[in-house]
Amino acid sequence: MVHKKTDPRYALLRGHIPKHLLKRFRNYCVEHELDYSEGLEDTLTKFFNYLDSSQISAVPAQTPTIADLIHGWNLEELSRLSEVSVENLQAILEGNRPTDDDLIGLGVVLCKNNGEPWTTDELVEIRDRCFYGFPKLPSNREWPRIQ
Repeated sequence: MVHKKTDPRYALLRGHIPKHLLKRFRNYCVEHELDYSEGLEDTLTKFFNYLDSSQISAVPAQTPTIADLIHGWNLEELSRLSEVSVENLQAILEGNRPTDDDLIGLGVVLCKNNGEPWTTDELVEIRDRCFYGFPKLPSNREWPRIQ
């Protein structure tokens, strides 16, 4: 049996990524019962398939994510105003998919640069664009998390 380390069809890929992405990747591998090599190959294959089909490249690069919109807020204050738990806000900042309830609460508080409030529909559109092609899953906070 030839191992990937000695198989000439495989190469080593290395890099430093933010910790929140590492946690998401580990959770993805656990959820799909993949080792890290299989998980990396799987996610890169899916990404490049989306890119090749122009589904990702059609998304404007300047559109913010939900995490971008709450970045810089005092989480306790945002939690109090939006009635979204601090834990959910932290999970969103770490790259987890916000729930519909999270977006409803955030829609009460968040405003665009021009001072106009974000509607819940706009926040759902941003969320769905960021998580395009991924199935709607149960709340991320219900999954076992790797620390």
